[in-house]
Amino acid sequence: MAVVVGAPGVGKTALATHWAHARRDLFPDGQLYVDLRGHSRPPALRPGDVLTQFLRALGAPPHALPAHPPGEDEAAALYRTLLAGKRLLIVLDNARDAEQVRPLLPGARGCAVVVTSRSRLARLVSSDGARRIALDVLDPDEGRRLLGSIAGSCNVAAEEAAARRLVELCGGLPLAIRIAGANLVARNANIAAHCAELAGAGDGILDRLRIEGDRRSAVRSAFELSYRTLPDEARRMFRLLGQLPGPDLTVDAAAALAGTTPADSAALLARIADAHLVRERAGRFGLDVLLRSYARELIGTDEAHTARRRLMLSRAQGPARRDSGQANCPGSYASSAGSRA
Repeated sequence: MAVVVGAPGVGKTALATHWAHARRDLFPDGQLYVDLRGHSRPPALRPGDVLTQFLRALGAPPHALPAHPPGEDEAAALYRTLLAGKRLLIVLDNARDAEQVRPLLPGARGCAVVVTSRSRLARLVSSDGARRIALDVLDPDEGRRLLGSIAGSCNVAAEEAAARRLVELCGGLPLAIRIAGANLVARNANIAAHCAELAGAGDGILDRLRIEGDRRSAVRSAFELSYRTLPDEARRMFRLLGQLPGPDLTVDAAAALAGTTPADSAALLARIADAHLVRERAGRFGLDVLLRSYARELIGTDEAHTARRRLMLSRAQGPARRDSGQANCPGSYASSAGSRA
């Protein structure tokens, strides 16, 4: 079992389906595919309903199917019996969590399973022996090749510097690059002009990264599906992260930004990182360029101002305490905070 995880729009489904088509010959008994709708507007599929679909695809006679509503254990047992001794590929796309996936796993060797998800699905790795493949955004050369496959490699070669700048504005996110390339083709525009349009949009860049008339082909919509799965306090923390003065921050700085304890801050950041809406490296957390624009869209003026003030005061308080040793002296703190402000 392979678990392909990553941020919204990073290309998990594209990779899984591409690999499945390319390796079709390894699975002579066929392939099963389902979109589990773990991060979609329609409700997520229940494992019992998916098992019924799979049993029909595997040729189970109607009288052998579990009664409706399906008994999950009974359906899973029949499913594993039918898969015994076969070599099938099972692609479980857009999974919500491990509990949605486990009833759909074959019980014997011979079959392969590819799961894609915006969550880390750590429990499948720790308990079920899955191999996790975490996808990152594309590097400049990869992004330029992807853009060339859509807008024409000759056009990209003719405007190489502008193409690199376009990939940078898209944060290397495959979905954003594909949308930008599609818009280039639709408008018959040159790359430099489109770069200038995106760069001039500032934090409104997500308004430009969409296909007119297709809600699914929009970077903002992809982010929204993950954001709305977060609990309220994690949503608030995500919004506040858009106010970062630098590329990343520590747990303590996030606590100051949100007005929470470091322990609460760590838990919230872990929840957001599990959804791949924040990047975690060596104990520091930061937002990719387009996610930062999205976070700034969501936050209100008062909420943003209050968070920045909290962060400023916490930074002023730190040096004051170290320099003067008067941590409990309100006058010393106010003087130091005021001078740094």
